[in-house]
Amino acid sequence: MNRRHETVEIRLKVPDNAAYTALVALQHLGIDVARVEHAVVWGLTDDGDPATLVARIERNQALFNPNLHAVSIRSQSRPETAEIWIWEVDRDAWRLPGRGIEGVTSAKPMASWRLFQRDGRPASEETLRRACNELLRNAAVEDALFRSSYLT
Repeated sequence: MNRRHETVEIRLKVPDNAAYTALVALQHLGIDVARVEHAVVWGLTDDGDPATLVARIERNQALFNPNLHAVSIRSQSRPETAEIWIWEVDRDAWRLPGRGIEGVTSAKPMASWRLFQRDGRPASEETLRRACNELLRNAAVEDALFRSSYLT
């Protein structure tokens, strides 16, 4: 098989305590957000069959519980509008939980945070950066990627 880079999102299907806690904390800090969504985005290098990637991920019981999680392959390897990806910077190698995933040779987990305004529209870039700097990221050990980092 050909080696490919894939971006996979694993999201909770049940209420997310991390998202709720972040929402309350951001509002307490005076950051105007009405909804927060949280997921784990994995940057994967995969040598396996592309048609079976989701099924292979779903077989890793330490990573995926069908009662709790939904998994999807992202169409782009970058954050969406009003989304931040945050990851630890000083990790050379990442280990998938459990027994790994057949065909996956490397993996990088990133926390995905999406912020929304009261009218349901995506939060502004300014709001995202403020939320990142004041709460969501520990600048001493984590880095962040915004969609605007890809725009020129």
